[in-house]
Amino acid sequence: MKKVCILTTVHPFNDQRIFFKEAHSLAKHFSVTLIAPDEYGWSKTVDNIPVVAVKRAKSKVLHFVTIWRVLIAGLRTDCSVVHCHEPSSLLVSVLLKVLQGKWIVYDSHEHYGDLLASDSLFPRPIKGIIRAATDAFERLLIPFVDAVITVDENLAGKYRRFGHKNVSIVANYPQLDIFDSIPASHHNWDLIYVGGISDERGIFQMIEAAERTNCSLACIGYYANMKNKELVQNYIKERGCSNVHIIGWQPQPDAISAIKSSKICFSILHPSPVWDTAVPVKLLEYMSCGKPVIASDLPGISNVIKSAECGLTVDPSDVDSIVAAVQYLLEHPEAAAAMAENGRLITKTKYNWSVAEGVLCGVMRSLAH
Repeated sequence: MKKVCILTTVHPFNDQRIFFKEAHSLAKHFSVTLIAPDEYGWSKTVDNIPVVAVKRAKSKVLHFVTIWRVLIAGLRTDCSVVHCHEPSSLLVSVLLKVLQGKWIVYDSHEHYGDLLASDSLFPRPIKGIIRAATDAFERLLIPFVDAVITVDENLAGKYRRFGHKNVSIVANYPQLDIFDSIPASHHNWDLIYVGGISDERGIFQMIEAAERTNCSLACIGYYANMKNKELVQNYIKERGCSNVHIIGWQPQPDAISAIKSSKICFSILHPSPVWDTAVPVKLLEYMSCGKPVIASDLPGISNVIKSAECGLTVDPSDVDSIVAAVQYLLEHPEAAAAMAENGRLITKTKYNWSVAEGVLCGVMRSLAH
């Protein structure tokens, strides 16, 4: 096996996991081509990796048009393995297998049924139907897959229950070699949050905690939607929170630089089927930067925080507990520094991309035999 086609119908070509981690890692050992949707159709080489961008349909309702365009691009690509990333690209991959005999690696890094059901496109009464239909769709196509990759044991268990025997975990760990080369910015934030900005990600609790502790708070990321943007902006305006800074999306090096300039990092996700057992990549990035973390007491997050002793867990709906955690870390700098060092050390031995890269390349090599 020499040629791999990484294929997605949803993610942008420069997705952090798909392009900067997996494509770059696989390109060290295989010939790699990436097919992904974009606002415009184009084809060029990026970081020595051929990228074919197909024009994305203008509406989610017309997603089938994007799927068709990705299929056509896949049929024109010379490869022996298709590495796909969501249910719709799995459908494309199955068609490529039937028509051209490709091997399929299904890289599932989300609970797609829950994720799709949470889309505002679907009315609340049918969200359960969407969730069940997505799971049934995956279960129908899984027998065509040669290898399944997931990001955690919870997702791996799902596909084993679907009957697949070749399931591996390629966790979405940070790339330490990149992190180590990025200097801290000059901002010196007290508190920082990196990720989507919305109620269910704890934005209002973080703002109130910053206000009550008289701390500066930087939030780096997109608003989940325009409704969230309006609610958050009005909340900040009504409370006169001059210490809260919604910075918006930043390239990863800038986000890492800001994290390194902060004292405490937040990950206040609220309970959700999508997040309950997940370990957010931003949590691991905070740890890689050597920062103490205040995070939700959800099972997946708590397991990492408690085993690594790298921060404090809180009830994400209880602002009092979040405030108490901030005050403790600020008033006990030696304890905070010990947590920060614990997090940094465990990412060097366990939670880093070089570990995941070895598993990924091993999966690809196994298909050759």
